[in-house]
Amino acid sequence: MRSHDEDRIAYLSAVALLFSYAELFLPRVVPFLRLGISNAALLWGLSLPFRPFLLLCLTKSLASCLVSGTLFSPFLIVSVLQTFASGILMFIMDKIPKKLLSVYGISMLGAVASAVVQILLCSAYLGRGVFSLLGAMVLFSLFSGIVTAGISRFFSVPDPKPISVSPQTRRSRAKPIFQASAVVSCAVLVFLIDDLRILLILSFITVIFQAISGRRLMVAPYLGIWIFVLATAFFTPNGRILFSLGAVRLTLGALLLCVKKALCLTACAALSQTATAIRADFSSLLGKTFAYFSGISAAFKAGGGNAVSRLRYALDTQNFSPSERASREVSAALFAILLFCFIAGFLIDWSL
Repeated sequence: MRSHDEDRIAYLSAVALLFSYAELFLPRVVPFLRLGISNAALLWGLSLPFRPFLLLCLTKSLASCLVSGTLFSPFLIVSVLQTFASGILMFIMDKIPKKLLSVYGISMLGAVASAVVQILLCSAYLGRGVFSLLGAMVLFSLFSGIVTAGISRFFSVPDPKPISVSPQTRRSRAKPIFQASAVVSCAVLVFLIDDLRILLILSFITVIFQAISGRRLMVAPYLGIWIFVLATAFFTPNGRILFSLGAVRLTLGALLLCVKKALCLTACAALSQTATAIRADFSSLLGKTFAYFSGISAAFKAGGGNAVSRLRYALDTQNFSPSERASREVSAALFAILLFCFIAGFLIDWSL
């Protein structure tokens, strides 16, 4: 792959991260739902050849999950697959001779494809009751697709400047393979444990490790997980009825199953937050992405005015000097202790 294409992939992925960050400053149309304006990066990337465009979809998803703290969780699979479904559909529609759709139509199709894949994947884990949300999700996706297309037309993205990384900075980013392997193993093991008591203890341990890693504890993401998962218990009745209101019933079996799923997702979310202490090498595509993001996010914070003005300033500045400041990393010993706790919990649950 050409160096220019690699730089553009990294830069557009960084721009997607910037737009995700800027979206936090915008009012929410619906609680717990985001417009997903970061998909404007895919619209800008439609000029790339097919293989680099697929790499853009993958890099965007991985970088977003790492920054948001969902890398080692089921949300990674959802993010990657819905991004690929949306991106490939938009790429195909963009390459049709005598384009049948404008950028708005392409964006709306991509947003709907993303919503459908998201619902399908969530239903595989949370049950078929999730399909009741499909209609609302499609309508919301049509609206978000229009907004995203408008943003892609409103802002212009310049060609990225190459990043120069000093040998000292390159050496300072060792690849913590052991740490990453331990987190992945823990994320897999948590789904093999059935005992709610052990899951509760392990979820609490993972939250502690999130705090040790230096990642700020925020109640809202965990609260959102629990509200969404527990809400599905009303659509999948199972066992003794605890509460009923018309055709809606809350059963004991469905409630216990949803609590288990919520605990698993809580543990994975905490592990993913912990994994943000792991830094990619600057020589890699992800490393370049975060180097670009470091520069444009700093410009966004330094810019004045509203979010739109700051975005314009950040995209025009192009300050891409990687930060030499060392990040706070979790030691391999702590990861080993965490892995031991999960394995011990799994063995205790299996013996019972």
